[in-house]
Amino acid sequence: MKMIAKNYLITTGLTWLMSMAALQGHSQVPEKLKGIWTNEQGTRKTDFYEVEGKYFGKLVWVSDDSKLKAGDLLFKELVWNGKKFHGTAVTPARGDLSCVISFEGDDKLKITASKGGMSKSVYWTRVK
Repeated sequence: MKMIAKNYLITTGLTWLMSMAALQGHSQVPEKLKGIWTNEQGTRKTDFYEVEGKYFGKLVWVSDDSKLKAGDLLFKELVWNGKKFHGTAVTPARGDLSCVISFEGDDKLKITASKGGMSKSVYWTRVK
């Protein structure tokens, strides 16, 4: 009987520890967005940061001939739903676009912007 009680306590304790670790890891996933990311062409760098539970992306460096300049807000009010971020991408040419951002690994983002039934996906990488 003592062996059964001991095994039960060990199993219960391990289950609790694994559950806590899973919850801790899950709550940290949105935090992975924070930092500097660059587009596929390497012509823009954007700093993602958090304000009151929502994430924003501000352009910190640009080297192409676009109308964009450092300091422009490119992403706003991104909210984590447990799997992806949903929010708004801001573009000078098309205005505000619906935006979904998902992780494709620790250092790669898939960003899909859409408007009026049309969508486009691009991939960005973390600047180290």
